[in-house]
Amino acid sequence: MEKNAGFRVYKGLQKPLVFKNLKGRYIFWAGGALGGSFLLCIVVGMLVSMIYGLISLFVSAAVSMGYVLYRQSKGLYSHKTAYGYYTVRRIIRQPSERNKFIINQNK
Repeated sequence: MEKNAGFRVYKGLQKPLVFKNLKGRYIFWAGGALGGSFLLCIVVGMLVSMIYGLISLFVSAAVSMGYVLYRQSKGLYSHKTAYGYYTVRRIIRQPSERNKFIINQNK
């Protein structure tokens, strides 16, 4: 009988999804940023002028994509860094006298 009998499990590539230099969740951030820029362009174009709508499209798209690329440069799994001193309370309690009596009584 084989030593390692069983089924092989495919665990994926263990790499984040990449599209046009955007990784993982930042693909969705960029899509939302460009979609929001397009909606802003439509609203400004209807309310003010089509020229101002196009200007708002390019400016908001550039700013939002710059922000997405800045966040991605910090890392795909960036976490908040908390500085300072913290006091950690004890989670496990010592048994009280009453609990010792009940434990010993059941033996």
